[in-house]
Amino acid sequence: MGFLNGTTNNIILDAVLTDEGRKALARNDGSFSIIKFALADDEVDYSMITQYGVAVGKEKISKNTPVLEATTSSMTGLQTLLFSSPSLLKNIGYLINLGSAKISLDVISTKSATVKIAQESESGVAIPTDLTNQVYFVDVDNRFLSVRGKTPRFINNKNHARYFINRSDSINTSNGSTFEQTIEVKSSITTKTFTTYGTTSTSGMIRTYMTVTGRESGQSSTIEVLIKKSV
Repeated sequence: MGFLNGTTNNIILDAVLTDEGRKALARNDGSFSIIKFALADDEVDYSMITQYGVAVGKEKISKNTPVLEATTSSMTGLQTLLFSSPSLLKNIGYLINLGSAKISLDVISTKSATVKIAQESESGVAIPTDLTNQVYFVDVDNRFLSVRGKTPRFINNKNHARYFINRSDSINTSNGSTFEQTIEVKSSITTKTFTTYGTTSTSGMIRTYMTVTGRESGQSSTIEVLIKKSV
């Protein structure tokens, strides 16, 4: 949904269904129902407040921010989610990668790796319960990677796959949750794949990325993944 502000004081709401929403509607079995919504501020440049001060900065944001139209892509819209909480947010926590910042795989022997992400906060500060992540979104390039034993919720026209994965069972002392899954190299990768998508035309290595995002907190962690043609 986009907010289209015209030359008058009127605000027009431009709402469209995403590709995933259209699939749900097309089932025509009565199961399609909109029960929640989310807001984001992807187009807002908050550095204007730092540059011009609160009063002038807010005015410049209001008058000069380009408004993005609604998009049907589930992976393009709502990149920086807004959230509200009844708690006084002294610390909303953060996601920390408990493994390697860079994962090295190959198509011969090391075809998989386990990724573990924890939701943590400053010592002694509990994350508000409504911001404890219950579900994690995992975004990978479907040409190169998959999540073991899981099926993507959807794959867009750029081959970006998104998985919806429930948190691990335990809650840590910060009231945060943990994500742990195994990613795998796609079996469909061939020599031609390395020629086409390698770091150079003759490279035996593909560089790609996976991003893990908490649904409730909106926080994310991105991990670089290197896939080698040989060990």
